[in-house]
Amino acid sequence: MMHEGYRYDFIDTVGLNEPDGGTVSQSDALGKFLMFLKNNAKGFNLIIFCMREGRLTVQDKITYQLMIKDLYSQVKTEPPPVMLFVGGLFVEHAHPQDWCAKNRNIFVNQGYVEATADLDGIHCITFPAKAQNPKLEAVYMETRSESKNRAWDLISKNCLSRPRPFYNTVPEMASLGVYLWNLLVKYAAKIPVGKNRTLKDAMGWTFIVSKDIMDILVKMGFTKENLASAALSYYGLA
Repeated sequence: MMHEGYRYDFIDTVGLNEPDGGTVSQSDALGKFLMFLKNNAKGFNLIIFCMREGRLTVQDKITYQLMIKDLYSQVKTEPPPVMLFVGGLFVEHAHPQDWCAKNRNIFVNQGYVEATADLDGIHCITFPAKAQNPKLEAVYMETRSESKNRAWDLISKNCLSRPRPFYNTVPEMASLGVYLWNLLVKYAAKIPVGKNRTLKDAMGWTFIVSKDIMDILVKMGFTKENLASAALSYYGLA
């Protein structure tokens, strides 16, 4: 997407830990996860975490921890800036950002450190659908325009000129994949998807052994030499 002469690539991570339901193949799920790591080896210039107005869910907190805090945990690389974008109508406020200011401490107390006043990383970005009522649509149009301009201003201001990688070698990538996947398994056990069932139960996830990693990496096109290094890294011998 072009903006003021610069190209911005937006990478959506939806689906990494939000299955549609039923049992998902362990290998297929992990394969997509590792492919995401491989395709984004250069890392990111900016991370935008999107939420909906209202109650903070367990899923929100788990995704935030996994995809923001843990993603850069296995290499000595400072993570890129993080922005929290909250979507909704915010009908009780004259300006959407008033809602974020009012609820800032709630996010901070739940561990979203970017919401602190010093970092000022939480922003209300709302794009209501077109209304049939012309008077209401005039209000919505102004709201959409304000949110669009504010979003681009924030992205332009906080986006780094160079991406920060979350791994530098194939063994680091495999190690990161195993680390994050095992965290995902642990977190999935906390997410309810029905009576007496968790997301882990629904997906049948278990901890991944090295053979699963190796089989998937082969399909991804890695050489035997790289796979050997990844195996050593997995067992902490590299």
